[in-house]
Amino acid sequence: MKRKLLLIMIVISIGLSASEFSQAKNDCSNNIAKACHTLGYIYAIEKGNEQRGIKAYLKGASLGYTKSYLAIAYIYSQKGDSETERKYLKKGCNNGSALGCGLLGQKYFEENNYHKAHPLLKKACYSNSKSIDEKSKQDSCEYLEAISNTVIGKNTDKYRNCIMENKFSANAGAICFKEIPKSLPSLLSEKNEKAMKKCLADTHITVSEPEEFCALRLGLKYMSSSNLYNLFR
Repeated sequence: MKRKLLLIMIVISIGLSASEFSQAKNDCSNNIAKACHTLGYIYAIEKGNEQRGIKAYLKGASLGYTKSYLAIAYIYSQKGDSETERKYLKKGCNNGSALGCGLLGQKYFEENNYHKAHPLLKKACYSNSKSIDEKSKQDSCEYLEAISNTVIGKNTDKYRNCIMENKFSANAGAICFKEIPKSLPSLLSEKNEKAMKKCLADTHITVSEPEEFCALRLGLKYMSSSNLYNLFR
């Protein structure tokens, strides 16, 4: 929701007069980037001509006005074309728009693709660029913190089998923790990662889902292994 509101704010403006429209056309033809962005807004939003709007936005973007990429992303978001929306948010991010990175990270977050969302949100959250305002940075930081409190489900078959084999041992958790595959990265914050490891190592009882058990115990959000395809594709 926050991402959608931000995209709307990028393109919404007050109504422009006919003289301002002519001025924007003239200035854009003289390669003034912001004028091309304004022209894109007039065509796409005020006149409803999205194709001419996108063309003007693309020219503005090519001249260095990276916010134009985000405006194009908004147009495609309204069409329900998430793939193209992501494409232009990525272009904005890659061309120095911290806001573009944050919006793309939020989109991946909403799709439960935390693995891709994490570095983008981190870039936006800690950015010192003027391309992102403080409120947008704060939003990205909030999403980032939500990921830090999420446990990514792992394939724990070896761990469960080990627990069963060592169920009479007081150190079953510590013995079996090393059996958990390390191929999938954890997105927990360092503090929660330590707490999670300690909980797993201290688990002296047989549980069917040790990570889910510890996530519940620590008050963390658990992401089951059934969602791993979306997270890591």
